[in-house]
Amino acid sequence: MPLLDVEGDYEAALHARFAEYRVRGEWFDLTPLGDPATAVTDVLAALGLDIRLEEQGDASYQVPLHF
Repeated sequence: MPLLDVEGDYEAALHARFAEYRVRGEWFDLTPLGDPATAVTDVLAALGLDIRLEEQGDASYQVPLHF
């Protein structure tokens, strides 16, 4: 189940930011940064996305984006 659904192409920026945490290929271990979802959303927010996380009962996240 995905944690985030973001419109736009931010993959290259996220790969660059988290390069030192790459395990292999498309897989990254962000646990040294704390909560991985928070680490990713912090980078997306720094890139200018308006991100508001709403915690759900099942601990999933909704990411409303306004463009």
